Formats: sequence, C-alpha cells, structure tokens
Amino acid sequence: MITMPRVTSDIRPLLAAEDGRAPTTERARAVVRRAACVIFALPALVLASCALAPALASARRGARDDMPRVGLQPAATDGGGNYSFCRPDPNVLVWDEDFEQLVRARAAAVLVKGWLSVPLVHERELLAPIGLESPRVALRVAGYSDCAPKARAPLLTHCGGPGSGNDCLSIANLLPTLSPALDNFAISQRGVIAPRSDRRPPPVPFRSADGRERVRAFPTITCYTSWATPIIDTVRRAYEDARLDPAPLDALLATYARAGGGGEELMLYNATLIQPYAHLLAASAAECRSRAEFRSLGAARTDVGPPDAASDGVAAPTLAPANGAPASTVFDSELGGHESLLDFASTTDLARDIDALRAAVGSARISIWGTSYGTVVGGAYATMFSDRVEALVLDGNVGVENDIYKVGEKLALSYDDVWNGLCSACDASYFVAGERAGRKCAAAPYANEKILKLMAQPARVPGLLRLLKSTLDRGITGRGIAPAAAIAMACIESLSTRGDYTGPGCCAAELEADVLPTPADEWEDRLSIIQVVRALDIAGRLNPAQIARFYVELGLRHPLGAQGASNVIFIASSPTLPRPTPPFGSPIVTPLIIGTLNDPATTFAAAQDMKAFFPQGTLLTWQGFLHGFRIVDALPARDAAASDELRFANGGYGAYVCTQLLKAYLVSGELPRDGTTCPIDGPGASALALDLAVAHAGRGKGQVCL
Repeated sequence: MITMPRVTSDIRPLLAAEDGRAPTTERARAVVRRAACVIFALPALVLASCALAPALASARRGARDDMPRVGLQPAATDGGGNYSFCRPDPNVLVWDEDFEQLVRARAAAVLVKGWLSVPLVHERELLAPIGLESPRVALRVAGYSDCAPKARAPLLTHCGGPGSGNDCLSIANLLPTLSPALDNFAISQRGVIAPRSDRRPPPVPFRSADGRERVRAFPTITCYTSWATPIIDTVRRAYEDARLDPAPLDALLATYARAGGGGEELMLYNATLIQPYAHLLAASAAECRSRAEFRSLGAARTDVGPPDAASDGVAAPTLAPANGAPASTVFDSELGGHESLLDFASTTDLARDIDALRAAVGSARISIWGTSYGTVVGGAYATMFSDRVEALVLDGNVGVENDIYKVGEKLALSYDDVWNGLCSACDASYFVAGERAGRKCAAAPYANEKILKLMAQPARVPGLLRLLKSTLDRGITGRGIAPAAAIAMACIESLSTRGDYTGPGCCAAELEADVLPTPADEWEDRLSIIQVVRALDIAGRLNPAQIARFYVELGLRHPLGAQGASNVIFIASSPTLPRPTPPFGSPIVTPLIIGTLNDPATTFAAAQDMKAFFPQGTLLTWQGFLHGFRIVDALPARDAAASDELRFANGGYGAYVCTQLLKAYLVSGELPRDGTTCPIDGPGASALALDLAVAHAGRGKGQVCL
C-alpha cells in the first residue's frame, strides 16, 4: 500500500518553480505520468510519484490561486538586503535604543521597544486608480534579541483580545529558553491602549513623504460604554423622536443598577431587555466613530480623555496637529464610506502590519504564536501570506465564522462544554469507592440536575448566573480548575440543601442579595477595541428584534451557556461596514494547533475547524480546564509550596510534556504526531474536592473568592 507523503514547506521551491505554468499544462503532465506508470510498470518509487502528482498539482493551484488575491507586496519587501533584526529598515522600523550597543553592554539578549511606520490603507490597488497615496500611521512594537544570526525566522507573539500590546513578549515566560534560537517581537495592534510599561514612549521618529509633518500614532480606541450618561440620554431622545415606549429601556437600566453596574448576562433571558441593550450598543458605536480623533490623523481631541491620570498619573495622549492644520486624509476622497479611522483597525490590517514588520527586519519568513483572538491573527496572516510563514502556533482557537448565528452557538458551546465537563467529574467522584466525603465533590451526585432545578426558580437565576460567570470567567479562564470549580460546587450544594450560600466551602454569600448600584465608568478601553475589530471582521448583522429572538432561542438550547455568547450583540448591532477576513486555509502552511478540551472562552470544535482549514498541520489536544494551553516548563519539586502545587494541579504532567513538544516545534520545526493528547490527572475530581473548597473559601470573606 502506498502512503501519501505529507505536503510540507519542503515543496515550496517546487511550487515557486511551477507557478508560471497553466493548469491545463499541469493536468497534461499528470496524465503523462499516470500513463507511464501503467505502460512501463515502473518501480514503487515512481508509483509513489504518480500518487503524489495530483496532490502536488492541487497544491500548486491552491498556492497560485491565493497569491494574486492577497495583495502580496513587491519582491523588495520580502526581506533580505542589509536589514536585520537589530538593524532594521530605518524608513519603517526604528528602535528606541541601539540594540547592538545594549547587547554588547549586557552580554545577553535584551528587550527594546520601538516605532513601526505602516500605511493606513495597505491596499494600494484601492488608491492608485484615483491618484491617492495613503497616509502613514505609527504603531508601537517590542523586540527581544541577542543580535546573533539565527537559523530560524523571528517569532511574533499575539496574546489575543483583540487588544494585545507590545508587552506580549512575555507570553508563557518562555523567552529565556527560546531566545538563543529565535528573535522575538510583539506589536501593539491598531487602537490598543498602551501597556503600563510603555506609557511614555519617545516621539514618533517618522515624517510624511513631503517632510512637513510628523507621522501620527494610530489613536487609542477609547470610547463611551453603552451605559454612559451621554449614550443613555441620546437613546432616550431617539425613543421620543420615534415615539417608542421607554418602559423597556427603563427596565433595562434598573436591572443594570441592581446588578451593581454589570449583569449583562441577566438580559439574555428577557427579550424585552435585549432590544434596548442593542440600541445602547449601536448608539455607543456610532458616537465612537464620529469622534474627532478618529476622523482625521491631524485632528485634536475635543473632549477630556479617559481618566488614566487617576490610575497612574499619565494623561491620555492627544493628537494635536504639528502645523495647526489637519493632516491629509483619504476620508474626503472619491473612496467614500471610510468616514473613520476605525474602519482601518481590522484583523486583515493587522496581518499586513505584521508583514511590514517582518520585511523591516530583513526576514523572508516569520513565525507566529497566537493565543485566543491571536489565532485569528495567525490564521489570517497564514492565509494571506502563506509562503512567508515558517512556524505557526494556534492556541485557544476562536471560532472563525461569518454567520452571526453560528458565532453565537460556538460561544455558548464554550460555556456548556466546560460546565458539562465539571459536572461529569463531580458525579464521578461520588462513585469512587472508599473515598471519604471531604475528598468528593460537594455537589455530587448529579450536580447539573441540581443547578437546572434551581434555575427553574426565577428568584435564584441572577445569583446562579453570576456564580457560573465568576467560576468560568474569573476562575477557570485565567487560573484553571482549582480552586474555583470546587468552590462553585460547594455553593451549588449549599443553595440546594440550605437555600442560601452559607454552606461549607462557599464564599459567595452576596450573590443572593441585590447589590447597591455603583457609578458606571463612562469610559471603556479594552471592550471598545474588541467591539471595533470584531465588528469589522464579521459580516453578520441583525436588527434588535432579531437579536432578541436569537438569544431567547439560544437560552432555551443552552440555559447556562447562552451568557457566554453576549459578545455577539455588539457585533450584530454595530453600524460599522465590515471588512471581513478571508476564508482561512492554506495547503502549504504546517501549524501546530492546540485545542483545550475544557476552555470557557473557545470551544474545542474551533480547534478541529482550524485543523480542517490547515490540513498539513497537527492537532495537539490538552484535556485541561483553562483558556488556552497551560504552559508548564518545570516540574515542581517534591517539597514545593502549596501554591506551586495548586498551579501544577491546573496543568498536570501532560502539560509539562506537551510544553516541550511546543518548544521543539518553535525551535526546530518538528511537529508532534497528529492527534497527540496531553492528559490531566484523572477526570478532575480531585480538583473539585470539598476539602479544597473549604481550604480556600475562608480567604475570600466579603467577596466571591473564585
């Protein structure tokens, strides 16, 4: 039996050599090869070549079909020349400090930040026909290198969001072990708020083509929340002008106040509240787009910035013009439609910015490690620039859909998958012979049946939803299964048997009472950029009535998971015209795709989808509970502190082993066998033990200690 060899990056030179030939010529050559095999009965080696021929032809066609559409830059930007990581193209990338001098002084790899200059509009083909040049904008980047030549392409890490900044270099604390083999860098994508470590950058060093103006930094996307007083007042006036009944809006605001300045998840089961919430989100997005700082690269802010000074003493940056006049823009041109800088903050814009960074350091290829939304960034880059990818790690994969209904379903499934896994492990602990009660899950047996029975009591629903959200979002998403899941199960048992949250191991007593309203922060940062970017990436739109019906139906299918899909509301209600990412996939990119079975933020099905998009890659599965793979680069000592043991319990020995597989792939390109699964210790019952809940619940008096 002939085994089909994997088509990997080794065939890229062959594909490049054949790129100029017509498909008909390829089909003719394939026919000749097959005929030769039949007529002359060639040896097995030739038979293997015959079997491979159709796959190679298909790969050639796929690679060639992709290239004209992705807008690849001219050959001059493909790396090379005299540029390097530490001595980049000064017209595009300028480090804040002399990289080589610092390396010599410290005799080690160093971290340096810098400015990257990119076109606001990368697609020259949109501007050339009407004689326009795109203005340029500046983005913050960071690099980590010892300036020594490297055999492998530089590695860019993106930590997700959207909103990952140039501080993402610290991902998983693997820099010390990776830096001898790889140069590393990170980029602050368009609109991201500056990390605290980079709040006072030096001035942008680039000037416009005519030298009259300094290139502007892309403005931080910081807008009113949907709960800000100006937005509420605007929607109230709109209701009056449209002669709509304000009662649903008033009921929504009252629910928000009772939740203490939050509780959007409580609206998903009430169609009457969802519609005014969609109205608030749409008004907030429209107001953000109309702001002066997003209308021109030279416009100054006309209002007071967000209260950064209250937190760190640093005022928000402004965009005052260099010469007293607005900079030239594309907004008044024949292009039309692009009335805001926010139209150019999509994932495809970021992918092109990353490619400009790659070219600036003189590298023909780049490696990307994307986590969470970073998998969308990495997948988009690998689709648009597939011949420029050396290694690609996609961890915590976000579902890639343009059907807004499917987006909601996948987000709801993320919550459902994790909660069902917890309940299954909880039930299993009940049937372990010989275990004392303290070693078992508090809510066993049949934890899921208990919480669904409680959900049938309307008065219990708000507290239960907050409990679930705290467990999954505040606990498991960032820290793992322990101790959050054990405490949640103790609270469910307490509510089921006592009717309150005062039982052993539960520290969430305030969930059953109304919380005093707190003033809503009228400014937002991270959520705003998420709204802007994802509304650009995803094409689906629904009217408020459709959104309400969708969520009511979603709540019936996923009583607990529906609240995990609340982000879809701002996408579906956004007034932004989308600039969607292309359908993902490449026949030549060989990514390492990491799927976590119990990820509250992304469903495992999204990792399986990504494997189908990039069939030459490998799917590596981790059985754990976390958003993304748990990096464990050192086993704890036998006498390790309890806190170290707890952190390791959230990873397990499987996470340590698979961390080594991940590092090997980044350093050497060696993929593990497809289908490899990294285990955790058993079904997770030990992490749900009542003893664990009791030990940690006492540390969180007066707050939800999940």
